[in-house]
Amino acid sequence: MPSVDPRARPSGGDPRPWIEAWVSAPELLAAIAAFGGEPRGDRDLLAWLQYLEGFSDRWEFRHGNERNLVVDPNLTPEQDELAFTAADALGLRGLTEPAHTDYDAVVILGGLVRACFARPQHAARLLADGHVQTRRVIGLGGSRPLRGDEHELLDRLLGIRKPPRWWTHPIAWFRRRRRNEFKAMDTGLREAFGLQDEHAVEPEPRDLLANALKATNYRDDRGLPVHVVAAPPLDPSHDRANTAETYAWLAERPHIVKPGQRLLIVTTAIYAPYQHADALRMFALPHGFEIDTIGMEPGEVDPRLHQPFAGHAYLQEIRSTFRSLRMLLEAA
Repeated sequence: MPSVDPRARPSGGDPRPWIEAWVSAPELLAAIAAFGGEPRGDRDLLAWLQYLEGFSDRWEFRHGNERNLVVDPNLTPEQDELAFTAADALGLRGLTEPAHTDYDAVVILGGLVRACFARPQHAARLLADGHVQTRRVIGLGGSRPLRGDEHELLDRLLGIRKPPRWWTHPIAWFRRRRRNEFKAMDTGLREAFGLQDEHAVEPEPRDLLANALKATNYRDDRGLPVHVVAAPPLDPSHDRANTAETYAWLAERPHIVKPGQRLLIVTTAIYAPYQHADALRMFALPHGFEIDTIGMEPGEVDPRLHQPFAGHAYLQEIRSTFRSLRMLLEAA
């Protein structure tokens, strides 16, 4: 049995001990067996990951939809409990404390509307309380249209009690429907870091945020640079960048981050393992960055953002981690 704690994510170096520990955790193996999976047998690490990717097709509940539009598959109470137990053992639940106090950059990942507010709040509190120091803050995401209940949640967060109707306020309704992840992320960082219009500044140098689909640039009252970026997909035929592609964009911005620097990535706990694996692949392996990815729970700063995750959501993100770990292993 691996001696590495699968919840202890490495900051760099050889990722294979962590990968081995992650896919060998007894709690994970119990969930795999309960859903009809095979034992590992004599498979090597890569073959085991390849098997797990295929096996976990049964944990693919999104079917191309956003996470907030997934139809509940109605797992049994026993299956739910196995999913929660595995999530605890693998680091998909609870708060993660930063490993250091000093970082060259704090990178806050975008996502659904709730994440675009909760993650900046968590990062801002770490900085305000003195737990973390940094030379810049980067809100990093994509330009994804809001879908499902995201519009209603954003209205509540912005204090809009009665959203416009298309037949009474067609222009306001149209603008509301054009909201996207970037706008939500920009609003979330402005709220968390106390940024107003007067804090917006021209980037230095002028090409600091070059090639971003959308970007804003601020300096807070202390002079701390805060950037909000919608990164482009690597494949122009795709309509949005995934997490790894946003990392690839940032890794190529030498005026923002430089190889060898220490980055703190702030995300939601349920997504932290796969997003950390992608960060090791895109930042640490090719460029020598030191990566610390911390997870938080929505609502731990602002109760309005509380979100309990069902068992199937954890299984979905365990599946995402299998894929990210397989690509990380191949890159290593």
